Amino acid sequence: MEKLLHLILNILAISLPLVRSFEHRVQFAGKWHEVFPSISIIGLLYLDWKDFSIVMGFREFNPQYLTGIFFCDLPLVEYQYSQIVPFIIEYKSI
Repeated sequence: MEKLLHLILNILAISLPLVRSFEHRVQFAGKWHEVFPSISIIGLLYLDWKDFSIVMGFREFNPQYLTGIFFCDLPLVEYQYSQIVPFIIEYKSI
């Protein structure tokens, strides 16, 4: 269960804003063409900073809490996190 902790936290963090984005009152789902580019840009900057900090030795990940799936030296959950947090921020701004 510990290996899935970060993944579970990511899913819990995105679940409510994602579900609520389809509500008629919020109408956030109708703005996907505006939201995805901004999320992607912020997410890429975040991933670049994470990669830099790992290469320089400023940061490391505890494998005890990761699924073990890595892409380009970053765990899968970091890629998810880099998209989830900007989505939540965009959602909160409307």
